[in-house]
Amino acid sequence: MTMPAKRAPAKTMPAIGKLCAIIFAVAVGLGLGGSEAATVLQVGTLIDGNGGEPIKDAVIVIDGERIQAVGKNGTVKVPAGAQIIQLKDKTVIPGLIDTHAHYRAWQAELYVGNGITTAYDIGDQPLAWSLVQRDAIAHGKIVGPRLLLGGRLNGPGPSDEGEGGSRGRTLNTAVKTPEEARQRTRELLAMHVDAIKALEHLTVEQLKAITEEAHQAGKIVITHSVNGIDAVLAGVPVDDIEHFHTVTMGTIGDDERKKLDKARTSASNRMTSQEVLSFMDEQYYDRTIQAMLAHHTSWSPTMAQAWRAFSPSRATFEAEDHKLLDNPALRYIPPYFRQNIENYYAGTAKLAPELDSRVRKGYANLKPFIHRFAEAGGKLQTGSDPDAGMPGYGVHQEMALFVEAGLTPMQALMAATRNPAERQGRLKDFGVIAPGTFADLVVLDANPLDNILNTQRIAMIFQQGRLLKKPYFHANYHNPIPRPQPDRQAPEIDDVQPASLVEGDDAATLTITGRNFLGTDIVKLNGKPVPATVKARATKFPQNYQRSREMTVNLPAGFKRAPGTYTITVEHPGEGGVVSTPAYVVVGFK
Repeated sequence: MTMPAKRAPAKTMPAIGKLCAIIFAVAVGLGLGGSEAATVLQVGTLIDGNGGEPIKDAVIVIDGERIQAVGKNGTVKVPAGAQIIQLKDKTVIPGLIDTHAHYRAWQAELYVGNGITTAYDIGDQPLAWSLVQRDAIAHGKIVGPRLLLGGRLNGPGPSDEGEGGSRGRTLNTAVKTPEEARQRTRELLAMHVDAIKALEHLTVEQLKAITEEAHQAGKIVITHSVNGIDAVLAGVPVDDIEHFHTVTMGTIGDDERKKLDKARTSASNRMTSQEVLSFMDEQYYDRTIQAMLAHHTSWSPTMAQAWRAFSPSRATFEAEDHKLLDNPALRYIPPYFRQNIENYYAGTAKLAPELDSRVRKGYANLKPFIHRFAEAGGKLQTGSDPDAGMPGYGVHQEMALFVEAGLTPMQALMAATRNPAERQGRLKDFGVIAPGTFADLVVLDANPLDNILNTQRIAMIFQQGRLLKKPYFHANYHNPIPRPQPDRQAPEIDDVQPASLVEGDDAATLTITGRNFLGTDIVKLNGKPVPATVKARATKFPQNYQRSREMTVNLPAGFKRAPGTYTITVEHPGEGGVVSTPAYVVVGFK
């Protein structure tokens, strides 16, 4: 049984406290606290997140950061001197929740500007930086969604390129025994994380130990891989399973599941997770759903990042993504991230016919299973998983995909509001609009129960009682505490050939070999950019942040080469970028 009924007060280690002090000294205060006078919203339609009938002609009283009262007009006392905001033609919903963030320093505005007031950062962080961000946001020193943090641990495995592209670099300690898993869980809990994120290669016994420790501390356990559904089927009450392919693995016979998981994680000729769903077997649907219901295990299928290209609404989703990418106020979105989204749409549009057929069969299997899970009482949650999709914005797209799968708009809204808050044991704080909760509110121009896409028609956003000012995006946005490691693994140069050239201005070609080269990389020769092309290997399905081991540098005719030693670097440009260690080319006399 899930045990997060009580939440320990947020604390930090001494080193983190010092960093918070730095934040408080250098960051721009954003005034997240409420004013002295109450604020009263007079609302045409209120959807409070509890799943009941909307309240017409409603009143919401905000006192500081929290809601003082809410109800139908005439039943709520309006405080004397309150500021009245007329929203008679609007619909109000709770602030939205993203349960699967890979939070980066540049993403804050994309979250809050899309009505995402709470986000679970369960990606590769590093944790010390995320703790600082969480506490600074909570104290109004940095703009951003309320962060809930997952401390991560792993079983031993061959991967250093997993979720977030940097699993080997961060706090993903590999545990080998149940006792090691238990001890590492205690260490993470002592750092005051909000949840434990159990990744891959963990045994049922290890997950049992992790879950026992976390529940004893009132924290939840979030699992990432097929290990999660294995544990639930074995009776371990993990609280949440991430991704679409993990839960659906439970709908495949045990022997076949092991073969498919091996094929899905193979180092070469890997089967895509989307293809795996084509093997779903309806005879195993009920056992999987009932096991999850018995242990109150929720599910964050992260549908948008994988499936929006196969939806009947693909054209709409693609246009929405490009609208954000083309917004001049969001020019700080890094080049690597932009290209990844472009590659997703381009790659999924030209799959081999056989692969396309298997993927679409997988999607056809997934949708009715999601509907059956929800109808049985299973708790779905929205998560943008921003790799091939936009941070936070994917929550809106996933709600639309839930409705395509047969859920009602109300069920989809609850997946983005009440369900995640309930799982975390935080309904007293967010996820619903009720007396005592934070005043996290999204004001819409149209009712999402009429069309779920109306969640995107945002008129106003309140975060902890503060009305956010428009515009929500600013081209000069900068997080005052940059992330201390790059977003993507640093490029590494192993060799440059030819290693020497002769002086002159004739054309020349250099071949750089190494690793972690991205298609948006910039090559510099003595600090100046030179034309370069990344040699990307062919893939049957678009990969997240496809990396290469080879680049070609074309020095054009007219490029003057004087004798000397030239420094070559490869750079991931933009926010979260990084420069490789140098390599050298020697230019001799003619």
